[in-house]
Amino acid sequence: MNLARELDERLPSSVTQALRTVGVIAESLGMTAFVVGGFVRDLLLGTPTLDVDIVAEGDGTKLAQALAKQWGGTVTVHERFLTATLHWAMGRWDVATARKERYPQPAALPKVEPATIADDLWRRDFSVNAMAICLSPDRFGELIDPTGGYDDLQKGIIRILHDGSFVDDPTRIFRAVRYEQRFGFRMDAKTLRLLCQARDESWLTKLSRDRIKHELWRTLQERDPTKPLRRLWQLGILQVVAPELRITKARLLWMERIDEWLQWHQGHFPDERVQREWALLLALLPTADAVTTFCQRYQLGEWERQSGLALLRVLRSRLPKRPSGWVRKFNPLPLEAALALAAKRSSVAKESWQRYFLEWRRTRPDITGEALKAQGVEGRAIAVGLQAALAAKLDENADADKQLGVALRAARRFLRRSGLR
Repeated sequence: MNLARELDERLPSSVTQALRTVGVIAESLGMTAFVVGGFVRDLLLGTPTLDVDIVAEGDGTKLAQALAKQWGGTVTVHERFLTATLHWAMGRWDVATARKERYPQPAALPKVEPATIADDLWRRDFSVNAMAICLSPDRFGELIDPTGGYDDLQKGIIRILHDGSFVDDPTRIFRAVRYEQRFGFRMDAKTLRLLCQARDESWLTKLSRDRIKHELWRTLQERDPTKPLRRLWQLGILQVVAPELRITKARLLWMERIDEWLQWHQGHFPDERVQREWALLLALLPTADAVTTFCQRYQLGEWERQSGLALLRVLRSRLPKRPSGWVRKFNPLPLEAALALAAKRSSVAKESWQRYFLEWRRTRPDITGEALKAQGVEGRAIAVGLQAALAAKLDENADADKQLGVALRAARRFLRRSGLR
C-alpha cells in the first residue's frame, strides 16, 4: 500500500515537502528514513497530526544534524536511547536510529541497539502504533506494516505485540486504555487478559512515581478524560496507583462539568493558562487527608494542595447574595478550584457563575492604596479600605469619589477596633 496521495491530501503541503526532504537527505547520507508511529495511525484514521517522529536505518543523530543544517534548526541528542530532538520552524521533530531493545528488569528503562525498521516496529507497544511510511524518493509513501496494524485499525482493535509487554513497561497499561477510549476501540481478549494479569501481579508498583504521574497527566489531557478515568477505575488500575481517589457516577458527572467550565473559560480568556490536568483529579479527592496524601505521593506543589483543600472547605457553603460576597469568598481560591466549584454547583449556562468569572473576579476598585496613604491611612488598614471600595463598586456601582469615602470610613473603623487610633 502506498499513502503518498493521503500525505498530499491530508497534510499541509509544507509538511509533505519537508518529509520528502528528509527522505532525500537521508538517502544522500546512505540511510533510509521513515515517519512512524502515531503519525501514521492518525493519518490512516483521517485525523492527521503534525507530531512527527522520524526513524532512520542508519545514524538518526547524524540525520537530525543534517536536517538542522538544512533548515536552520537546533538538535538535542539523547545518546542513551539513540535519539535526537530537532527544533526548527515547524516545531519539534523527534529523529531516532532504528533500534531494538531489551529490558534488564521489569518496569526499568530499556537498553537499545541499532537495528532494522522491522525490528524497530516490532519493539513498539501496540500494532496500531507499529506502522511506518518510507520517505525514500523512489519509495515515498510506501506503508511498512509487519505487525498487522492496518487490519487492526480497520477492526478497531488495540492489540499488544508481546506477551511480556505490560511487564516490561507497565505504562503501556495506561496507553492501552487511552487509545481504546480515545478512538472508540476495544482491546482484544488476549491484550485485556495480559493487562489484568500485569495488574494482579503488581507490576504497576514497580514504576517510579514520576512515570505514573506523567501517565496520569497524559490521561487528563485527553479530549474527554472522564472516559479513560472511568475505564482505569473499572479495570482496577486507579485503585493501585491512587487509592485515595473516589470514582462514582456523581463525581464523573462533576468531572465532565469541570471540563466544560475549563473549556468555557479558555474560550473567553485564551491567553490565561489553566491547570486543566490537576483540577480534574483534585475534584475526585474526598477528604483533606486524601488531598495531602495524593499531592505528597506525586510531588505536586503546595499550590495544588491548597487548591484541593480550599475546594473542600467551600464546597457545602451557601452562595453569597451580593457580588462583593462572591469576590470575598471565591477570589482567594486559585482559578482552577473556583472553576471546579462552579462545576459542582451548576452547568456553564448558570448566569451568576458566568458573571463572576467574566466580571466580578476581575473587577478592581477605581482608587489605589496611594490615595488612602495621602489621607493618612497606613499598614493593613489600606487593604481593608480597598476591599470596602471594591464592594461599593460591585454592589452599588459607586464612582471613585464615593469609593474613596467608603474606603476611608472602613479603614478608620479598622484602626479604632485594632486600638491603633
